[in-house]
Amino acid sequence: MSNLQPLANGNVRAGGNSGMIAVKSLAELQRDDQEKIEAEHNAGKKALVVTSLSSYINNIWQSAYEAKQEHRNAMYKAKRQRDGIYEADIQAVIANSGGSDIFMGITDVKCRAAEAWISEILAGKDRIWGLESTAIPELSGEQKQAMFQQAMELINSQGFAPEQAKQMLDQAKVSIQEQLEAQAKTATEKMIKKIEDQFQECKFDEVLGEFINDVVTYKAGFIKGPIVTKKATLKWGENFQPIVGEEITVEVKRLSPLDVYPAAHATTVDDGDMMIEHKLTSDDLYKMIGIKGNKEDAIRRVLDLYGDTGFKGWNNTMDSERDRIEGRTHDYGTKTGYLQAVEFRGMAQGKKLIEWGIDTSRIDDPLRSYSIEAWMIGHEVVRCVLNGDPLGKKPISKASAVNIPGSFWGKGLPELIEDQQRMCNAAARALGDNMGIASGPQVAVDATALPDGEQITNIYPWKVWQIKQSANGNGGMPISFFQPQMHSGELLNIYERFARYADEVSGIPAYAYGSDSGAGAAKTASGLSMLMNSASKGIKRMISNIDIAVRSTVERFYVHNMVFDPDKSIKGDAKVVALGAMKLIQKEDLARRRMEMMQFTANPIDMQILGVEGRADQLREAMDTLDYEKNPVPDKEKIMQMVQQQQAAGQPQEVAA
Repeated sequence: MSNLQPLANGNVRAGGNSGMIAVKSLAELQRDDQEKIEAEHNAGKKALVVTSLSSYINNIWQSAYEAKQEHRNAMYKAKRQRDGIYEADIQAVIANSGGSDIFMGITDVKCRAAEAWISEILAGKDRIWGLESTAIPELSGEQKQAMFQQAMELINSQGFAPEQAKQMLDQAKVSIQEQLEAQAKTATEKMIKKIEDQFQECKFDEVLGEFINDVVTYKAGFIKGPIVTKKATLKWGENFQPIVGEEITVEVKRLSPLDVYPAAHATTVDDGDMMIEHKLTSDDLYKMIGIKGNKEDAIRRVLDLYGDTGFKGWNNTMDSERDRIEGRTHDYGTKTGYLQAVEFRGMAQGKKLIEWGIDTSRIDDPLRSYSIEAWMIGHEVVRCVLNGDPLGKKPISKASAVNIPGSFWGKGLPELIEDQQRMCNAAARALGDNMGIASGPQVAVDATALPDGEQITNIYPWKVWQIKQSANGNGGMPISFFQPQMHSGELLNIYERFARYADEVSGIPAYAYGSDSGAGAAKTASGLSMLMNSASKGIKRMISNIDIAVRSTVERFYVHNMVFDPDKSIKGDAKVVALGAMKLIQKEDLARRRMEMMQFTANPIDMQILGVEGRADQLREAMDTLDYEKNPVPDKEKIMQMVQQQQAAGQPQEVAA
């Protein structure tokens, strides 16, 4: 086991068998790392090349890492809380007292219920996003000039009066506007289909599910995309021989919130620099050779130096804790392992980019700062490109269950109900201990009144006890029994009270996931519907935050297709709209109003006015809100056949209220 242990201030403590403790700062660890590289170079290996760009990125990386330590530890704590694992200090107290270590999984139940609730809303038949064509602009100057010339020809050649020519031009203008609107609508529909196909190919639904899990559990969740990458393809030749090829495709992936390091002052994704930690295999790094923006000689230097052993930077001492909470076996050795790479998304001066190798024609001013994407392993920058987004935005979306104004990180459900979870755990532990103690009588024995060798713990019915004169001389019974009091009722009340507090704080009440603990109104269908509508406000807040992340992701795919896709028929001015929260609100309101209207019109007079077809229309619309795969209400033609058959048989019409 490693002797390196993280301290609260971000330093690292190294302890050995001698009991001596050495404390090193992150800067000292970084310096040790550089000395190790130089030592390997002196031993005959190539050292990594340190440039002004790599030094600049490394300083930002160290600052961002230190700024995140408090939030990183809080996310570790949230994951342990969801997994039902006590913090080390609490576990030590429990072990010393010898009490029960039961952990009530309230947090995990709430998180799973929230994930299921959100997924049910977002994973329906309809899209949770859309595109809307923007307002059609006025006619261009060329179009206006052409129409003016056409009007003059009508007046001069065909003798039209100016009023008639103006009227014809107005009609032509309206016709052109309608054509432009139709073209824009068609282009928008094609763009929607294009993005839908891209999402299906990159399995966006699976990524969204992982993203929702992060949003619920941690301080934030992240989605990155579109990511342009090469994908291996397999086709079959004439004689069914395999033909392996490559194609350029776009992907989207979830970023672990534990791997994202914003600048200390950042409040949004696009506010300030950002570092993203990656773990690459040697094969992953080798495949980066030949991709535009990657430096082959830098990649080969890294592979030559660390291809067999792997590379783990100065912050590797924290990985063991992460491996534990994520259920992985930590690699403490140095013979094999991953290559730790950091991705930099931020601003850098042009002169640093020119020194690294960026084409000088793309740098207008060496002193100007440019938005870039750079990848660094150790002190070697293996990739550096200018940000391809026209507005310099990062290809990353973020959402939190609860946003904190002015803060980059929000709160997840475990952090929201931490106090309630601890109180429920304390009540459950006390209940378990009390039940164990009060499950049977306690025995008091005067050992001086019993003969030597008597087994006082060996008690059974009809046992004969040998008793001698007590040394106390009180003449009383040497053995007495008494029953400890049972406090299960009080402890259960405490537990249930704080469990209800968890319902209120989290916004995920027990009746929302099938529990019958919501007595009173929750016992009736209408009352439960009212409670669910009230409880959904917390979920609507989370979905609204997720909507923003989904919308920004779709916007980036839209911009990518507008810039790089050669198909001009999909291109048009449009804006992205998120439909998740609105979908929930509209669906609930519409379903409730339709049910109220059906009850309101369930009387003989209204039934005569509506008739069978009208009532069928009401019922059909109500069924549509229930997401049936096939609406069970017959169509109008089938209903008319049923009515005619009843009339032919001489039977009265029966209309269900």
